[in-house]
Amino acid sequence: MKQKLPVFFHVPKNAGTYVTDWLLVGFRQYRRTKTNWLQNYTPEKDSIKTIQILREDFIVARCLVGDPNYILDAANSLTKLDKNNFKIDIKEIYQLNEFFVFAVIVEARGFKIKDQILENFKQYDLKQFLILRDCFGRNQSEFHYIQSQASKHELSHKAFGDMCFEEYILSDYFPDSWLIRNLLDVKDTEPITQKLFDQACSLLKETFKVYDIKQTDKAISDILIECYQIDPKDIRLKNWDSIAKNKNQYKKIKLEDLPLSTQKTFNEKTYWDQNLYNILCQNQKHQ
Repeated sequence: MKQKLPVFFHVPKNAGTYVTDWLLVGFRQYRRTKTNWLQNYTPEKDSIKTIQILREDFIVARCLVGDPNYILDAANSLTKLDKNNFKIDIKEIYQLNEFFVFAVIVEARGFKIKDQILENFKQYDLKQFLILRDCFGRNQSEFHYIQSQASKHELSHKAFGDMCFEEYILSDYFPDSWLIRNLLDVKDTEPITQKLFDQACSLLKETFKVYDIKQTDKAISDILIECYQIDPKDIRLKNWDSIAKNKNQYKKIKLEDLPLSTQKTFNEKTYWDQNLYNILCQNQKHQ
């Protein structure tokens, strides 16, 4: 029987950092309760490592890897960032098969090459999941994040100049059908059709567990219990267990607060996104 492996697809501004932090906490719990790795503890090294997978200098994925004998610390194919964090080119990712992989996080830039990434983990029973949220909330959150100091490390920082959120909606910067385009590798210039929508919907239903953002804690609990029989409710967080939530402060508005013409433009641009969210998450609202 293949080992089950959590594979989280991180849709921007959909609780991705929170989920990733909990996967790391779950890994530490796994190490404490199901291994003897801590017997080899040394202060300068860590048996749990986060490996950034790079393609053309962009992070496309991250792997949480167990390395109780600290072999990766001396590996020439990896660049050590600190005792916990390393990076490796996607062409060398196959080397991680020699180690215990606890989870894979596919980042936004990795969606279009998901098959290339996951090809390296075909020996596992992949348990793929992602978080969705309503279109207006996600776009509003992403806009204010990019415009704030919180994104100063991002290439997209302040990308929209002096625009307000309403101007952003009406501009050519505003994205349409992000998830569909990135899952199916559809160019921005190609219109989304019912056929593409149905294809994306089928892929998500057949391959992924999809959760509404309100069900994020359930998603974390489901995946850790299914793959490792670890219930987050049993974990007592330590001082070093950092669980991040979005702390970007901005004045939130509702779609109804905008002029009718802007509402119409927003609904047109997010038509397929909103349909996808409704179909995949509507049954979770009352859970």
